[in-house]
Amino acid sequence: MGVRNLSQKYHVSKVTMYRYLRDKTEKVYSTINRLFKDSRIGNIQLNFGSIWEADEKIIPVDIRKWYASGFPIYSVKRKKSRMVGQIIIENLVDTRTHFVLASEPLLNMSGDEIARAWILAKERTGRWPAIIRCDKAYAHVYAFKEYLSGHLRIKILPKKGEASQVHLVEGYHRVMDRKLESGIHGGSTWLIHGVWLHYNFVERKESLGDRTPFEVAVNNEMLVDNGWEFLFNLVNMQRRFLIARRI
Repeated sequence: MGVRNLSQKYHVSKVTMYRYLRDKTEKVYSTINRLFKDSRIGNIQLNFGSIWEADEKIIPVDIRKWYASGFPIYSVKRKKSRMVGQIIIENLVDTRTHFVLASEPLLNMSGDEIARAWILAKERTGRWPAIIRCDKAYAHVYAFKEYLSGHLRIKILPKKGEASQVHLVEGYHRVMDRKLESGIHGGSTWLIHGVWLHYNFVERKESLGDRTPFEVAVNNEMLVDNGWEFLFNLVNMQRRFLIARRI
């Protein structure tokens, strides 16, 4: 995987490389976020499909780290002798490429907040999909009826017992769970932005022919050996462009 290859290339431990990536995550994400508009990242064209999956994820977090980050906390609960914060993240996945279009922390579980996350995904792709598939949560239905009914259709996928049918989003949720369990996420920025970058640009998936979602979106068989290096190079190119423009 990306971190293992980088640590071997630069002869440092995986722990050291993770620390380095955590330090650089926000800079990389802010650059990609600024460039990601209308199905393009800078001058790179991405090709998405016409169906999205949407679902929310509730995650327990360290209250102090999350308050310091400025990200919203949905609720606070007592767990044994300590207080644990909970956050809600709305995730949207393009079903053709498996690209996570948005992974957005919500202020609350309202239809207005759900719609805000969906609109962010639309700004990145430049268009609405034909269909959004989601569960029958009231907030999803409200967001569609109140804001989006004139733009697309919604397909409700009720759970089969305890099993969700929004499989691609659930797969992304499992990645988030793994990062939480590993203890390496290092706080809010890495868990939201770092995992988003890793999933879309670094982690190759068997279901995609051993490609990343980004590579599928740009119709490239094998774009780079290491997704993190690609992201760092993109950030450096953007920085040099901005400096040249000022001269």
